[in-house]
Amino acid sequence: MACSLLDQPGMMWLAVGAASERGSGMEHLLLELASITRFTNELEQRLAGAGLGSLGRVRELHRSVEELLAAVSPDVTRARATVAELVASLRGMEDALASLRRLKNELGHAS
Repeated sequence: MACSLLDQPGMMWLAVGAASERGSGMEHLLLELASITRFTNELEQRLAGAGLGSLGRVRELHRSVEELLAAVSPDVTRARATVAELVASLRGMEDALASLRRLKNELGHAS
């Protein structure tokens, strides 16, 4: 069965206990569990159809992507700072060139 909650016996008894405390009855609990199982099975089929494998495989991929992004994040931050410095430098050069053009025009030299 694809539902990981049902693979853990303790989780099943917690659900039974919670249902009886709420007065929901075992029938209601069984309907909810059947709905969760259908959803999980459909999700597993869709993931497999998309070439992603099982829900467990998707969790592994998610964990790997999070680790990769955490490792790359400092590099991205440094790269953004470097680009910001480059943009500031280029703007400074642009301002200097504009000043030289104005000076050239003031001295009577055509462009």
